[in-house]
Amino acid sequence: MTPDLQNLRGHLDQLAKRAGHSSVLAEILAGQVARQERDITEARELFRQATFEDGWYQVERKGEREDPATGNILVIDDESIRSIVDNFNSHIVPGFRGMPVKYPGPSGLVTPPAGRAMRLEARKDGVWAFIVWDKAPNSSQPKLSINI
Repeated sequence: MTPDLQNLRGHLDQLAKRAGHSSVLAEILAGQVARQERDITEARELFRQATFEDGWYQVERKGEREDPATGNILVIDDESIRSIVDNFNSHIVPGFRGMPVKYPGPSGLVTPPAGRAMRLEARKDGVWAFIVWDKAPNSSQPKLSINI
């Protein structure tokens, strides 16, 4: 846990006790903040790894991760990588315009596509997409949202 998260956890614990709640509430809130910090760190790392010059971008890492929507643990192994890639690429037909790639907007707001994923490739470290960008992303932008 980073020093900032430790400080936040301490503050949350104090606030919870003042409000008559147990420190369990502080633990829950600190856990949510920690998950958000990991998501931000992961997004920065993905952008660092992106190879915008050739159009390829890693969209799913091999390994385990928590699904932020459900809290379930997702296992991305060789079999699931191959399945994701095969499923996506099976939809590529003449006239295919790509899968929209968006940055998440505030809850409920529709954001315009930043580009389009044209095909996927299975690599030893995960799923990579060939993306045609409307505007190249940079490291200060949030994690991309691609619904594969």
